[in-house]
Amino acid sequence: MLRRFRYIYKLFLAFLLTGIIPVALLSSSFALLSDGIMKGSYKQQAQIAIRGISGDLDSLFEEYRHRVYALSLDEEIINAILQDRNPPRVKRLNLYKKIYTALSGHIDHASIHIISMTGFPSLSSQQVPSSYLDADSDTDSDAAGGVFALARSQPEKTWAVFNSYITGRGDPVFLTICRAIRDKSGNIIGFVLLDVNKAHIASLSEDKNHDVFSQLLIVDPKNNIVSDLRHSENDGDFSRLPFLSGIQTDAGGEYTADERMIIHTPLAIQPFQIAGTVPIKVILSNLDYLVRITLWMLLFCTILAVFLALLVSRSISKPVHSLTLAMGKVEEGDLSVRIPLDRHDEIGLLFKRFNVMTGRIENLMVETKEEQEQLRIAERKALQAQINPHFLYNTLNTIKSIAKLEGVEQITTIVTQLGKLLRNTIDNDREMVSLAESLELLESYLAIQKIRFGQRLSYSVTAPENLLNQNLPKLILQPIVENAVIHGLEQKTKAGKVSVEASEKEGKLNIEIRDNGLGMNTPWLPGDHSGSHGVGLNNVHRRLMLLYGESGGLNISSTLGEETRVVVTIPLERKEDR
Repeated sequence: MLRRFRYIYKLFLAFLLTGIIPVALLSSSFALLSDGIMKGSYKQQAQIAIRGISGDLDSLFEEYRHRVYALSLDEEIINAILQDRNPPRVKRLNLYKKIYTALSGHIDHASIHIISMTGFPSLSSQQVPSSYLDADSDTDSDAAGGVFALARSQPEKTWAVFNSYITGRGDPVFLTICRAIRDKSGNIIGFVLLDVNKAHIASLSEDKNHDVFSQLLIVDPKNNIVSDLRHSENDGDFSRLPFLSGIQTDAGGEYTADERMIIHTPLAIQPFQIAGTVPIKVILSNLDYLVRITLWMLLFCTILAVFLALLVSRSISKPVHSLTLAMGKVEEGDLSVRIPLDRHDEIGLLFKRFNVMTGRIENLMVETKEEQEQLRIAERKALQAQINPHFLYNTLNTIKSIAKLEGVEQITTIVTQLGKLLRNTIDNDREMVSLAESLELLESYLAIQKIRFGQRLSYSVTAPENLLNQNLPKLILQPIVENAVIHGLEQKTKAGKVSVEASEKEGKLNIEIRDNGLGMNTPWLPGDHSGSHGVGLNNVHRRLMLLYGESGGLNISSTLGEETRVVVTIPLERKEDR
């Protein structure tokens, strides 16, 4: 009785610990690491969002930059600026057409201005800002955020700077892309400017934000300038948003400052970056609630584990004890012992099997003796089956010797080649053979058929020397050659030919079997079980598919009354695979 309760106690403790420990560890780990888990999860979402936003903005800015570049090199625009002081209306309309064509699809999102440094009038898709007409200023503080001065300093480069003004249609501009227009001598004669509306960039960014960031900012860390896509009052230098000072000039990343997480990445137009921020308190807003839920779950799981451990341990220990007593009686030789079947679960099924077992032990002993006798008979038959082919092979050697003595060369040839075929059949230990062995077997078979058909049959078997050591499945080619002889040439009255040629193509071994026989009435397709082409081709194809998958198989083409061509494809072995 003491041992029984000790066993129950051990079961109870095992089930209790099994139920409580994992839950306690998971709950404690979650409670301790929840802060990092929440931040890490939010950080991952933020990085995905910022990459999506930067990708869209890069595509848009790159498209804008390309359009500015194309206009700055347009010959018609350059000639007009150089030659015309008062261009006719038709020429001016053509130039406006170029501007609006360059803005195709973006007419509501941006505006283009062509500012002339000659007497040619400046052009614009909207009204030219008055400050743009001072493009000949030599200071860095001229219009459009100093972009004219930058374009003059490096006219071969397309520049982008922060800019801020309201267009004639009331659209706020926040970014200007500019490139100098030069004549053939390299002299600056004007500028092409593309002003980007802030509302479009903000909308484009929000499409990929998915409410991840509370702030989305375009930042110039080199000049400490920022443009807030949501709150224009924050536009200006970093003094309004000092936490942005941690953004590096040429690299993206993430950091925490002023109780907020900042994720940033460079944009295609340097030195700008897109930055998203979210307060830490927003990330951790649900943390306290999750911790409380976790603790309540831990308490509930503990109570449930105690109850289930007690219930399960009792349900197992009692029937196990009964089974132990019954097994003891069986060990003593009492095969009449039975356990009452008062359960309907797996243990009840075990009791039932035990009762059936004890009733059948004696019958099983008799059956075991009969099976041993059958096994001895099977061994004798297997030995006999192994001896018979060897006996036949030895008999063929005797016939071959007599044929040589009598000078009957055809019998000698047939017996020799049949012996080679038989030897290959007896060798059952190998599943794979070399190409050389397979071709030798085919030559033996064709030599026998040559004697049978005489001048009606000719054949050729060729293969490059470097492929002879390649392995392929045993007896994979013989059924195909046999089909060629029996179904292709046997009923043909004229001379027939069978050719076997091996080659290498695209890392695969191709073996082509071609005959000029009767051809096929119906095309062969993989998986065809109709029996119209025999089972040989289907068996060969299935073996190749099982061994090599889609890399191996058969390809059959046939012209009725002319020829049949079968190509066996097998992947070549690499040297390290051999």
